[in-house]
Amino acid sequence: MKNIINIQEPIISQNRIDYKYTIEGEWKDAFNEKKLFVEYSCDISNTPKSIAIIPLICNILPIAWVYNAEINLESCDLNFFESIENFKKGYIEMYPMMNFEGNINVKKIEKNEIKEDKGVISFFSGGVDAFNTLLNHIEEKPTLLTVLGADIKLNDETGWNNVLNHVIQTANEFRLDYITIKSNFREFLNENVLNSIAWKACKESWWHGFQHGIGIISLVAPVSYIMNKKNIYFASTFTI
Repeated sequence: MKNIINIQEPIISQNRIDYKYTIEGEWKDAFNEKKLFVEYSCDISNTPKSIAIIPLICNILPIAWVYNAEINLESCDLNFFESIENFKKGYIEMYPMMNFEGNINVKKIEKNEIKEDKGVISFFSGGVDAFNTLLNHIEEKPTLLTVLGADIKLNDETGWNNVLNHVIQTANEFRLDYITIKSNFREFLNENVLNSIAWKACKESWWHGFQHGIGIISLVAPVSYIMNKKNIYFASTFTI
């Protein structure tokens, strides 16, 4: 049976996006029963559905490529859609020992534009790399953005409160705005199955090698559109 995911249009409430879809084929094992959701600390209800779909698409693209799967969806943003092949090329360059196939079918492609550029967003976890990025761009007065559900699990209230207090303190100290995002974008996938595939192919974990970058960055798409912010900073990690 061919691997297929049929995605309905996202359900957008005041500050939350929920996604519904059906999955066919052997790659069903790579998904858990929970459906993806993303919650924001700000109102994103006016986000076009063609942009609201981006967090889901980005978190399943690497899986679709590895499983040679077909993604079917109602609508998608033009700029994002035209960038997908470049995303795939990046994975091919990183892991030339693997095959990245699959395709994405969209019924309606929409052009969305940010009409007025109103500053930048900087992902901020409170770590050394995040602080380095913040200080290098402090003159731009970036809006800080922190994600619950990445390194800190959704049920870790103590850990999250520690990070959130640090973010608030930093925002107050530098007179910056901040936004938080909560999502089960790791938990809706079966990391055990995906880790097995990644480790066997290239001695990597799925999170670190395949989902981390594209998955986290995608969560900001609705916020950047609503807030008219064209540039997003994402800290690199240690290199020689």
